[in-house]
Amino acid sequence: MLFGNLIFHYVIGRTLAESHPSKDFEHCINRRQRKHRCTACADICPEEVYSGAGCKEADFLRCVNCNLCVAACPTRCIASSAANAASYLKVLKAPEDWVRIASRQYGGDAHLKVDLFAVLPWEYLACISLRKKVVFLIKDLPEGTLQADALWQGTLERLVLFWGKERFHERFQFTAQPGEGEEVSQAIGRRELFRKADEGLRSKLAAYVPSESMLDGSLYRRLLKELLGEGQYGSFGWRVPMIDPGCRGCGVCEKLCPQGALRVKKEGEHFQVLLDPCRCDGCGLCVKTCIHHVISGFGVARISRLDPMLLYDSGPVDFLGDSC
Repeated sequence: MLFGNLIFHYVIGRTLAESHPSKDFEHCINRRQRKHRCTACADICPEEVYSGAGCKEADFLRCVNCNLCVAACPTRCIASSAANAASYLKVLKAPEDWVRIASRQYGGDAHLKVDLFAVLPWEYLACISLRKKVVFLIKDLPEGTLQADALWQGTLERLVLFWGKERFHERFQFTAQPGEGEEVSQAIGRRELFRKADEGLRSKLAAYVPSESMLDGSLYRRLLKELLGEGQYGSFGWRVPMIDPGCRGCGVCEKLCPQGALRVKKEGEHFQVLLDPCRCDGCGLCVKTCIHHVISGFGVARISRLDPMLLYDSGPVDFLGDSC
């Protein structure tokens, strides 16, 4: 009987993994500390899938696969379902130089239809906007909750920070009546509209076909790193922790970071604090748990690649050869 139950739960688990998000509790912010409980997934979920102390319990049988929890999780420990990931990546491979994103209630054509715009992680939208222009069709949008509206506002703010205001408005457009595409094509530019799809992007996406080994919450972040690695986009904005003078290199931030984004390297009496920006989700746990109160918050760095960077140096020694 026990063996039969194990088989049943295994089959159910595999089925849900294909059609519902999955949560990696090992990398949940609550796994590393209990003083500052994060309830982002529970607060945003319309079906009350997440419950328990520290949101340790998840009843995915209630899940409607809306993807809100994936976009809301500050540590990206919740991964999209295989179905959602496949549909999102398909948009990135569209041959047009622009993509339309609309509500499921929208009656016209769109490359991607979602319940709410808030379900889209900002890293995913950043990936699209590196190669294409994005048109949000705001007609027939359903009314969102306060939490979903706040999440969407945060996504837009992060994209503005990433691109800068001027380039953000060049890459993203919001319109209610695109007609048959004429208004959109005029706004974006006819010469760009039917340009041949970028083969380099297609080849990169081939390595990001959703699979059991690839589906984690950092999927779109890792793809963003790959695209930025080409070095053809100039500088962009990225939120990074700010370390004030007085840091003692104790390593508490390194030990508590859910994603392993921080690393303290020591050589004799000197030390350096390094950040892997691709891993950092800006969850703020390092700020809350710094025992010397020298991580004052987050600032904006202008960088061109998501490579390891120096946050703090206690002396003139240089030993940055190793990766984070």
